[in-house]
Amino acid sequence: MDKNERKIMFVCDRNKECKDSFNCGRECRHTANPDHALYPVHNNFLRDEHDKNLWWEVET
Repeated sequence: MDKNERKIMFVCDRNKECKDSFNCGRECRHTANPDHALYPVHNNFLRDEHDKNLWWEVET
């Protein structure tokens, strides 16, 4: 990944167990996979305070 590429974490729909982790669909609240995003229209994001290329979708 290019160091200047913007990384987006969507609010997860928590309906699909796509990982082997126990936390998938439980404590885990975000996903990088847009197919597992809760909201079809993504427009409410906060920039990560430590990684300026990372944006977290805010639950509405």
